[in-house]
Amino acid sequence: AAHLVCGHDFRFGYRGQGTPERLREYCAAHGLGCDVIPEVLLDGRTVSSTYIRTLLAEGRMEEAERYLGHAHVLSGTVRHGYGRGEKIDMPTANLAFPKGVLVPAFGVYAAEAETEGRRWPASVNIGVHPTVGALPAPLLEANLIGFAGDLYGKELAVWLQAHLRGEMRFESAAALRARVLYDRQLVADYYQK
Repeated sequence: AAHLVCGHDFRFGYRGQGTPERLREYCAAHGLGCDVIPEVLLDGRTVSSTYIRTLLAEGRMEEAERYLGHAHVLSGTVRHGYGRGEKIDMPTANLAFPKGVLVPAFGVYAAEAETEGRRWPASVNIGVHPTVGALPAPLLEANLIGFAGDLYGKELAVWLQAHLRGEMRFESAAALRARVLYDRQLVADYYQK
């Protein structure tokens, strides 16, 4: 290491007794550069990863975007799902959440999905499929509006921009399909603003 950077509230070492000032002193004594980033406020609130994670977990995407400076993005390789979207004529691109990655609030989102250099509006569902039998782990399913083609094995980036509703359980596949169509229209309308 030649130069260290930390935040104003950084703590390290035994019982968190290391402070930014102690880090500065250590770096100066060992010929290392050191920058301490001062507190950043937005609307009187400290911009922090803890607060941003809380916003994402609650589905408050517009607020999270203000603190991040961009929409929250998830990315990965499109994998095979359970074929449930195809059964109701609504194929989706499926992304698994790696261990340790924060899973935003379950439900439906207005999003943009990018693959091979092109972006598409997308209706995204995050959850465990309570209507057709719960999945063992949450899954992100993106239905790219206007896209036709095979995405399996391709890289996909998904910018979550608005949480439209929470996850719901439906009484039938027909009721689920009707709501998916309605959600797709909500997403299309969101991008027509």
